[in-house]
Amino acid sequence: MYDVEAQKLAIKTIGTVESGLNYRAVNYTDPITIGFMQWFGTRAAGLLGRIRTENAASWVGIPASLTTDLDSHPAADSWWTDRYLTSAEGEPLREVLNNNKAIQNAQAISDLDAYKTTATRQGIDAENNTPAMLFFFVMYHQSPRRALGVIASAGPQSDIDRLYSVCMNEPVLSQYRTRYTTARDIIKSGDNSGIGDVPDPTPVPVPDPGGNPTVTPVSGSIAYIVQVADQLHIHFKSGQILTALPSGPNRFLPSVDGAVVVSVDPLPTDPTAPPTDSATGQKLVDWMMSRLDRYAYSQGASRLAPEQNMYTDCSALVHYCYKEVTGIEIGTNTLTQYVKGADIAHGSGTLDESLLKLGDLIFFDWNGGRVDHVDMYKGNGETVGHGGPGNGPDVKTLAPRIAAATKYWVRRHV
Repeated sequence: MYDVEAQKLAIKTIGTVESGLNYRAVNYTDPITIGFMQWFGTRAAGLLGRIRTENAASWVGIPASLTTDLDSHPAADSWWTDRYLTSAEGEPLREVLNNNKAIQNAQAISDLDAYKTTATRQGIDAENNTPAMLFFFVMYHQSPRRALGVIASAGPQSDIDRLYSVCMNEPVLSQYRTRYTTARDIIKSGDNSGIGDVPDPTPVPVPDPGGNPTVTPVSGSIAYIVQVADQLHIHFKSGQILTALPSGPNRFLPSVDGAVVVSVDPLPTDPTAPPTDSATGQKLVDWMMSRLDRYAYSQGASRLAPEQNMYTDCSALVHYCYKEVTGIEIGTNTLTQYVKGADIAHGSGTLDESLLKLGDLIFFDWNGGRVDHVDMYKGNGETVGHGGPGNGPDVKTLAPRIAAATKYWVRRHV
């Protein structure tokens, strides 16, 4: 049964594998990542804003630099996905976080409500297959796309042991065996001790397929779109916001039935990025080629320092390469990288490779819904990058991957 006790168990499980259930946790390696659930970027900013609003008296000792940024940038602003905490900000923030365990629990419940909506859409029975649903929560909290892939492969009626088995054969999630073994064992034990009071679970509205919206539908022209965790927040020029929720692998449905969205290209580009090639492109490619198969693949906390830790992932590798060779900050993950630089080409099916220059970044959407991978163009119809699960970077032929992609984008910085 999915009740308060099940919610406590989910909170304990995710909190344990994310931070050792440390409500004071602050991560300096990646952009702003805080709390026992290790909320990242926009979600971290949202949590801090909530603490300032709901418990202002606890906001003590925090430097003006962080407070000013919270006032200047809305929590939904993707700017937060590139905003790092300094030690001067993070150390006093630990105590603030520790004094707001109740708000962190409430935020966790809000997350679980959204996860439960997605689980229900996939066909998981929250009441009669609760352990499996809680295990899905753990996967989904780390990687929504891969969690949905596990459910698609295993089937929504699978029990927790079946989900664990399929998870351990998923190319990326299987690299976190200890994480998922621990999660499975906690859920099966049923021990939810160590978690304070949490509010009663509230029903999460699901769009009515019969066409009876519970709130006023939105329509009009789009101003911009922000990805917030697994959701899309569509901001209209009218000021209305439409939330699109996951309904399958990289597929989203509007949370308001009957919503009308005017199609526009939501991808901004940086007009200051140089649209011409230079010898620097060759230097970028040379750097990558000199490190073939050097790094293990992992999305761990220290992925942004591959030379020191000998592991990385696709976006962290190109980030490091650009910083080392050019000093250019392109962002630390695919969601921030693919909107930067000059727009050279985007589309699906085919790509005119004559448009490409050495060092161009090519972003791939494999299943429709979000950017899944980034590689660097190395010339002669090939890319170099690191997609795992083995060591990388490695070289791949570009054309078959363009043909297989739902969509691609090419961005240029040099």
